[in-house]
Amino acid sequence: MKINQLKICSFRGIINFEAVIDSKSMVIDGPNGTGKSGIIDAIDFLLTGDLQRLRGEGTKGLSVDNHGKHIDKNIEDVFIEAEIEDNKQTYRIRRELKDKKLKLLNGSKDSFTNLKNKFESGQFLLSRRELLKFIACTGQKRSEEIQALLDTNGIEKIRKNLTSVVSAFEKNVQALESTITLNQSEINVHLETGNNTNEQHNKINALRNKLQKPPIDNWHDKTNIIGDLSIAILNETGITKQSKSSFEKKIELILPENNPIPKYNAKSNIKQEIVSVLNEIETINDFHRVITGHDLLSKGLELIENNTCPLCDTDWNGRDLERHLKEKKSLTEKAVCLKKEYDLLAQQYISSLQYLTSNCKTIISSLSTEKDIKLIQMVDSIIETVQSRISTLGEITDSVLIKNKIYTEEYLIDIPDIATVISELNTLKNTLPVQTEEEQALNTLHQVAGLLKNISTTKEKLKIGRLQYNLANAIKTHFLNAREQFFDSMFSDIESDFIAYYKFLNQDEDKFTAKIIDNEKSIDLQVDFYDRGLHSPHAMHSEGHQDSMGICLFLALMKKLKGNQFTLALLDDVMMSIDTGHRRRLCELLKNDFSTTQFVITTHDPIWARQLKEFEIVRKKNTFHFLNWSLETGPVFEAKELWEILREKARFGYVHEAAAGLRRNLEQEFQEICSNLHAKVTFKASHSWELGELKDAAISTFKELLNKAKDATNSWGNQNAMEKIKLISENLVMCIKLSQVDSWQINPAVHYNQWGIFSKEEIIATIDAMEKLILAFSSSENSKYFLTFKEGAHQPIAISSIDGADNFTLIKKND
Repeated sequence: MKINQLKICSFRGIINFEAVIDSKSMVIDGPNGTGKSGIIDAIDFLLTGDLQRLRGEGTKGLSVDNHGKHIDKNIEDVFIEAEIEDNKQTYRIRRELKDKKLKLLNGSKDSFTNLKNKFESGQFLLSRRELLKFIACTGQKRSEEIQALLDTNGIEKIRKNLTSVVSAFEKNVQALESTITLNQSEINVHLETGNNTNEQHNKINALRNKLQKPPIDNWHDKTNIIGDLSIAILNETGITKQSKSSFEKKIELILPENNPIPKYNAKSNIKQEIVSVLNEIETINDFHRVITGHDLLSKGLELIENNTCPLCDTDWNGRDLERHLKEKKSLTEKAVCLKKEYDLLAQQYISSLQYLTSNCKTIISSLSTEKDIKLIQMVDSIIETVQSRISTLGEITDSVLIKNKIYTEEYLIDIPDIATVISELNTLKNTLPVQTEEEQALNTLHQVAGLLKNISTTKEKLKIGRLQYNLANAIKTHFLNAREQFFDSMFSDIESDFIAYYKFLNQDEDKFTAKIIDNEKSIDLQVDFYDRGLHSPHAMHSEGHQDSMGICLFLALMKKLKGNQFTLALLDDVMMSIDTGHRRRLCELLKNDFSTTQFVITTHDPIWARQLKEFEIVRKKNTFHFLNWSLETGPVFEAKELWEILREKARFGYVHEAAAGLRRNLEQEFQEICSNLHAKVTFKASHSWELGELKDAAISTFKELLNKAKDATNSWGNQNAMEKIKLISENLVMCIKLSQVDSWQINPAVHYNQWGIFSKEEIIATIDAMEKLILAFSSSENSKYFLTFKEGAHQPIAISSIDGADNFTLIKKND
């Protein structure tokens, strides 16, 4: 998929822009604020129907519907149209803002659906903001961005859904197991036995013997211990059939001495541990606010830009804001740990309290709602007291208020007037008839039979529940193993390419390595720092190196994802923090490894724009110079060479502007030439050199190198190379003479400022002469000479041209 033609009308800051780029790469350079990114936005909207720039953090309230059109235009006027080439077929497409629908104006409808799927993936745009999402971010955020780019979000959704299903089944199993344990505990109370199964069977058979029923020998989960008892006897219920002894047991279960404080360890109980944690919690002022701010602080640290608070936009000095937020986050992390510890302890305490309320409810169910109203109310008051304690434990701020009371309680909980309640219950107990042994046996068997039946039913549910849990867990485990193998294989390839690309850009880091680690919920990136171990990218490396890492990771991801289908990439000002030398290496990387990809590139750096042209990544006709922008006109740009723009300014009488532009251009040109040829320029801490200094250094160094190359080629007897070097040298001398129209022009004292008082004919002649001088350092129009070195060596071995046309050795035959 590549773009042949592009037309933008009234979109964002663009009023009207048309370009024919013939499926070739395109570069838009110009100062900040000239509308370059509007071109990227327009292509993004055309292909996806949305704007990446208006999505994500910090974009609340922004949308393409409200902010897509030029502010002074009507929505009906806004559209982007393009001719797209894909798989040797051509399509004319158009998207209007008013309905955001992608329309096919010309081309095959049958194959257009597949093309639309490529558009909607949006996996082609990289801006500097996106770079930071790959490098300087959390592992979870990096995981989201990389999975979105790799189109593996579906895998993550399956993982989350499987985790939720397994968790739900696990909780169901735990609840069923708890029900069985509770029922078994009640059986132990009724039978006055422990958990020994044989002992329970013997006690049940003894009770049946009192009812003159035979013992049960064949025990199983569905054994009915009262199946051979008469229905009339089984239907007899109520307090009148309740034995004095059984009611006494129920009373005993709510006595304070029978509800001790649960032990935590050999030295302390749960209450002591709770009080200890609450004491630590009290040392944190406004604990509730601190703990709720944990997520906000974590997010705030991620969103810090230029030492500005992401919430209130207040500027801070240096890294004070980051340090301040980290200190606060450290406090919130301590609070979170204390909260987790407290919750664990409180839940153990609450479980004991809930058991007490359950026993109180059992007593109420044994009372008559007509005769025992007062007793029911008294037991209800106990339940209310316990429930109040449970509620208090749920809120840490409330627990702090009662921690001293908790600590002084002898038993599980102090209950007001508990003695009075117990006395009244004992009075009622003494009025109950004493049951015969047969009646007691029947009552116990009846109670146990109901519990056994409930256990049997629950076990059947538990069997299904465990099957569901085990199956879901097995599926999840198998999925995670397959996912791990998939990502390990994929990240291994991406990792290798990422390392290779980064080492190519940064040849002083020949031992650089990196690890991309998938941690199920996050993707961690660890990078080497000069063989000093692996660290987070923003721990040691500069901003420029981080940016280059982001580009390398993006290219590695796209290579893995799309392979030879990686045919279109939008790079929006991604070179902001990368220095000139590394930009040249990036040009080589794009040319060598991504020659089939069409790049649409914006940059505020004219040197990189020129390098892209020199390396033949973009053609002259696809280079657009954005000069300025206004609300009325949109971007003002020139689709011409800079030399022609300068001549045009001079022809229209703007001599001063032409002279100033010529000087700026020459400073950039000679700075690059000096870098290519390793010319020696007097060091300045400001890194600001005069044009004359750069020009003289470039000329003297090139002359010296040509002479050295001439001697070397002569030693090898390479006559063709000698003749070519001679022509290059003669051309250089001629161009130097042409550029020195008058001797005063190269006087460093005047800084070439006198060009500003030339006539337009004189300044045009100077522009022509200077263009020829710059071309004298190139084998062709866009192919400057540079030095080549052996790996690890400091002495150059040849003078080469970017296009590969020339390669003159600097090493003599006998050296």
